[in-house]
Amino acid sequence: MSLPTFVEIASALEVRTDEILYEDSAGSRSASVAYIAELLDNCTTQQVRIIEDIVKAAKESLKKNM
Repeated sequence: MSLPTFVEIASALEVRTDEILYEDSAGSRSASVAYIAELLDNCTTQQVRIIEDIVKAAKESLKKNM
């Protein structure tokens, strides 16, 4: 794949090229956190609290099982 094509794909996906190349990059984490915040923007307070409980439970399960 040519560099211009790669850049066009990244642009179409609205992601930085390093996010595609390096899955575990620091930018990827911050982009994920920003995306989660964006998803929560249109949630009600009750929905945010429920999602918070789900995330806490998932994180605890990850801690136990990994």
